[in-house]
Amino acid sequence: KIPGYRYTSREFLAREWEGMWTKVWLLLGREAELPNPGDWQMEPVGPEEILMVRQKDGSVRAFINSCTHRGNAVCRAEEGNARSFLCTYHGWSYGIDGTLKGVPGYKTFYDGQLDKSELGLRHIARLDTYHGFVFGSHDASAPALVDYLGPTGRLGLDLIAARGDME
Repeated sequence: KIPGYRYTSREFLAREWEGMWTKVWLLLGREAELPNPGDWQMEPVGPEEILMVRQKDGSVRAFINSCTHRGNAVCRAEEGNARSFLCTYHGWSYGIDGTLKGVPGYKTFYDGQLDKSELGLRHIARLDTYHGFVFGSHDASAPALVDYLGPTGRLGLDLIAARGDME
């Protein structure tokens, strides 16, 4: 039997997220939902919000929706199109590729010494697609997505894709 407190305990939820869900592949969305460069979609995944963004080269990237300065969200809506993202708390700005582009007071407060290349939005460790479904994993050593899905998972997605009603 599972003790009842585990269903409502914040501590247990945090332990479960860290111990289990950060090590597997999770469905983040569909590529079709991001048809144009700069299109983005924010999805809650566990205790985090994941920001998926169509890049200029057509690829999709995924980031944690959290400014690297103080952790505030850089997107407050669920979807849109943007050329950049802005943390409304202190004004740090990021490109659609997640790189830190602008910091108010860069010269005054940081003497121009802040290493912007180290402070971009945090990427999801692994990102892959299967039949247009976008999956992500926080675990850089996670098995390949096709292996993780296994024959049954792939068959289910193959059948959905074959029906052609993914739009």
